[in-house]
Amino acid sequence: MKSLSDAAFFRVFDALTDAGNPGLKLKSWTFAGAEWRRDRYSISGVDYSFVVEVFTIHHAPRPRWTLIAAKEHWWGAEQDGAVRSAQWARPTSGRRADILAWFRGQERDDADK
Repeated sequence: MKSLSDAAFFRVFDALTDAGNPGLKLKSWTFAGAEWRRDRYSISGVDYSFVVEVFTIHHAPRPRWTLIAAKEHWWGAEQDGAVRSAQWARPTSGRRADILAWFRGQERDDADK
């Protein structure tokens, strides 16, 4: 995992999200020492629909940091597959290196189990 835009980062992000909130049934939860929040926005029209999911992760123990990650999916009228998907993550506080180190540590902890 080299950066917050890496596919490897989002594989770990998704695994942690699933482990902490299976089925995404909760809007907020605590997992791996961090507070997680999820907001979902959706629009459905005649010819298209889209969903944006926004995750905020706040790590209060030192080093402190907050990360926002967004996932966006668009579908055409047929809804038989996404026509566009995008995802990104950005720190809103703290150091990017600390966030990546935390995610790498979670990845290692998961591999050890």
